[in-house]
Amino acid sequence: MPTDAPLGTLLTAPARTARSVVWILLASSLAVKAGGFAWDFLSYYVATGTGHGTAAAGGALTVFGVGWCLGQAGSGWLTDGVGQHTALTVLMLLSAAACFALALVRSLPALLTVSPSWA
Repeated sequence: MPTDAPLGTLLTAPARTARSVVWILLASSLAVKAGGFAWDFLSYYVATGTGHGTAAAGGALTVFGVGWCLGQAGSGWLTDGVGQHTALTVLMLLSAAACFALALVRSLPALLTVSPSWA
């Protein structure tokens, strides 16, 4: 049954809600992927951006890897304790704060402190 009504009037409320959810998921997935991609540049940032050299960059990557491993177990424990939605929200906010802090800190001890929390 063809109609001349605009497309927006044909969509029902559940369809609009589903479309909003898809856009929210796409945006959050982009943010997570961007954060996951940025760690590839951690060694370059530590070695040349802050001037600490390659040994410090290796240390930062090591601490990041340890934080990543511990974060996997910790996030599972947190999810079991508080639920998926709350855990995901808390961990994404923590990751965003750590990424922001990583851009601000310059000293090696501060970089080594922020790196594992970013994982």
